[in-house]
Amino acid sequence: LNHGIDVTPSALAVEYFHTASLVADDLPCMDNDDMRRGRATTHKVYGEATTLLASYAMISAGFDQIAANGDELKKAGGQFAAKAYETAQLAVMQAAKQMGSLGLIGGQYFDLFPKGHELKDLLEVLEMKTVSLFDLSLTLGWLFGGGDRDKLDHVHRAALHFGIAFQILDDLDDMEKDRLHGSMANYANRFGKEQAVNAVQEQVQLFQESMSELKVNCQPLSLLAQGLQALSTAVV
Repeated sequence: LNHGIDVTPSALAVEYFHTASLVADDLPCMDNDDMRRGRATTHKVYGEATTLLASYAMISAGFDQIAANGDELKKAGGQFAAKAYETAQLAVMQAAKQMGSLGLIGGQYFDLFPKGHELKDLLEVLEMKTVSLFDLSLTLGWLFGGGDRDKLDHVHRAALHFGIAFQILDDLDDMEKDRLHGSMANYANRFGKEQAVNAVQEQVQLFQESMSELKVNCQPLSLLAQGLQALSTAVV
């Protein structure tokens, strides 16, 4: 947003939250995965108890980083310093919502214990489990970057479209694996490759329109969005 405010602590917070969710998801009682990013998962190396404690610690560290970003606003001075506490408070509330039962944790629950297998059920899990972290990434960057709070709904909408596109692309890549594991939460397996590819293209277009409404010209994000479109057709 070109206000010169350091939002690195918020970026680190999202990484803490994301990694906390991954090490927990890999546990035998959940997704039961032995490998993550080409290496043995945390519970395979350190045991389940240590993995759970590490997950708790990273969530705590994430909130600490959000508070630290409030201090960065104070250093910026002017209007940003005057609203530093209010902004940090709103950021903590957003993080709690996206990480909690209405967001990431709730999404994991419904992924493990689906309410149904209709499109609305899949999209609900997708929005809660995947979109939540994209939403938090954009929201924290917007808030601590000096964005207009009245436009948060537009930020949420942009994150929704990007997150849906990302997850459907991931489902396209995981079609065979999820089919073998009997997973019913794969969009591409449920509705076919063609519909999945079309959905990625549509969601990326909607994301780009949302970013234009926000008057955000961020080349890395634009390149990521274009990459999702290109990869979706390459998978087919």
